[in-house]
Amino acid sequence: MLKRRESLNIPIRCQYGVVNLCIVPVNKERDILYEVDTPYPDEIAYHLVEGASYQYEFESIEGHQFQFKENTEIVTRTSLPNRKSQGTIRTNIYVGQLTLFVCELYTGKEIVKLDLKFVL
Repeated sequence: MLKRRESLNIPIRCQYGVVNLCIVPVNKERDILYEVDTPYPDEIAYHLVEGASYQYEFESIEGHQFQFKENTEIVTRTSLPNRKSQGTIRTNIYVGQLTLFVCELYTGKEIVKLDLKFVL
């Protein structure tokens, strides 16, 4: 079942352990988040809405910091030096599945992929 959430806390399993990704809406009235509480195999559990903006932040673990590999019109990494694990997701008119790659910040090594779904 699809449930509305105030924020998404997404555990990402990788060789460093479990990295948590937190996504919060910029405008809590308009920018809605959903999570499928018991997704089927290969079903995308995390849903963002079209035309919205979200802030995200990766948790650092054991001295490692993480970031999305992509820096596009949809995913924008912050340029602030003390906030390298943060950024913005702007869904614009994009609807459908988006696959993003998470990398270790300092080596640039891809560690895992993450699928998000953008819905109307």
